[in-house]
Amino acid sequence: ELGGSFTLLISGPLAALGITSTKAAISFETAFAGVRKTVEATEPEFQKMKESILEMGKHLPASVDEIARVAE
Repeated sequence: ELGGSFTLLISGPLAALGITSTKAAISFETAFAGVRKTVEATEPEFQKMKESILEMGKHLPASVDEIARVAE
């Protein structure tokens, strides 16, 4: 059946993408926890720092995890 085959071809990669995204988010949150342990800041300052790290990850040849470890 064409519909079933098409669904398998689409849903498999989408599920893998979701798992990869979830793992990346967990990894970043773990790295950012280190920042929270070593930096004294208010919650709004932490939020701004988190946003800045995520933005830097779009422009630098380093992962957001690596950037967070440097911030730590």
